[in-house]
Amino acid sequence: MAADVHLIDGSVLLDQSMITGESLPIEAGAGADACAGALVRRGEATAVGTATGIRTKFGRTAELSLIAGRDT
Repeated sequence: MAADVHLIDGSVLLDQSMITGESLPIEAGAGADACAGALVRRGEATAVGTATGIRTKFGRTAELSLIAGRDT
């Protein structure tokens, strides 16, 4: 996914290892939130975007990494 989203319908198996480091995908359904960078391994869902670009959880993490790197 290219955006943080809130699932409103359906069910998916999400691989969020890029963000969380978890080795196993998780089941996510209506009411769940998913982060940019998550891969949908199985299923279909309808979602509403909640953040894009640097405002995503992934974007904020990348920005903090850059800031931390400048301080060393």
